[in-house]
Amino acid sequence: MRKMSKHYKRHVFEVRTLNGEKIIMQQDNKQTTGKPMVVSIKSEGVGNGTGFFVTENLIATNIHCIAGASSVSAKHIDSDIDYVVDGIVAYDALNDLVILKVDSKGTPFPIYNSDQVEKGETVKAIGCPCAEYVHSEGKFHSTLNNGQWLLTTAKTNDGYSGGPLLNDKGQIIGINFGGFSYDSIAITSNILKSLLSWARPIEPLAQWQKREQIRAYDYFVKSKTNRNPERAIADLDKTIQLNPDYIIAYYNRGEKKISLAKSKYEKGDFAASQRLCQSAIDDYNNIIRRHKDYTTYNNRADAKLHLVKTEAKMGIIKKSQNSFQNALTDINFAINENIDFSIKD
Repeated sequence: MRKMSKHYKRHVFEVRTLNGEKIIMQQDNKQTTGKPMVVSIKSEGVGNGTGFFVTENLIATNIHCIAGASSVSAKHIDSDIDYVVDGIVAYDALNDLVILKVDSKGTPFPIYNSDQVEKGETVKAIGCPCAEYVHSEGKFHSTLNNGQWLLTTAKTNDGYSGGPLLNDKGQIIGINFGGFSYDSIAITSNILKSLLSWARPIEPLAQWQKREQIRAYDYFVKSKTNRNPERAIADLDKTIQLNPDYIIAYYNRGEKKISLAKSKYEKGDFAASQRLCQSAIDDYNNIIRRHKDYTTYNNRADAKLHLVKTEAKMGIIKKSQNSFQNALTDINFAINENIDFSIKD
């Protein structure tokens, strides 16, 4: 890791309240005197998530942790302090990030420049599921989505959503928001910094929830809990209709379609399986048009390989051979992009 200067920078953020009053907030690039605070986010009708203080009265978390909630509160478990959420001051609907204004003060984390995080650097993800702290350590591997997300080997699950991703100095380098079976992704701290500087007048939660891009997240959360794959796909259809640039929705819809395609295949419905495979490939194509990374090519290769089996069963041999060659192309790309993904914790 690059050495930090002995001097630190003070970041100043200007926030305006609804009555136009200016509030100047400061966030130092050094450890504060108190212990930086992670909080449990309780969203009525949605469930629990994680958040953390970024200034003394602003908390960062994921949109999907609070979208669709009738009320939202935050609790610091160590001190047993409950924080009332006054409203929303900033959000990024493409990167699943929101800044909450709360009624009392907390201790913020220092925020590091995520552009300076180096490959192989140790990272720690913190979450707060079921009102208790958990953490997972791993290594930083690479960036995704045109440098806006960090890919790490720190294993996370839904309980980590909205929690901080830290470097070995305890500084914020990212915000946890999802992952795959073998690694996890976080929004970069530089996007968080940018969002803080963009903070606007406080918007009431109920009013904010009515925005189309936020309603999209409500359907997205429903899709994750819906055990019926066809209904889950329908929820994701609505998510993408309301927020067509939300990349993770395409990932999830592609995965749901492949899972359903495999089920249809086992039942002998090869035509339905073929349609679902092709539809999943279309979802991955939508992602690749926006950015290229090996995870998308891995998923698309999986869809194409299942398409090979389905077309072979249908007796479409030439198509099956073409699908196999296309799958090999994706696999080779993924291997070349990910040839050094062998960092051991």
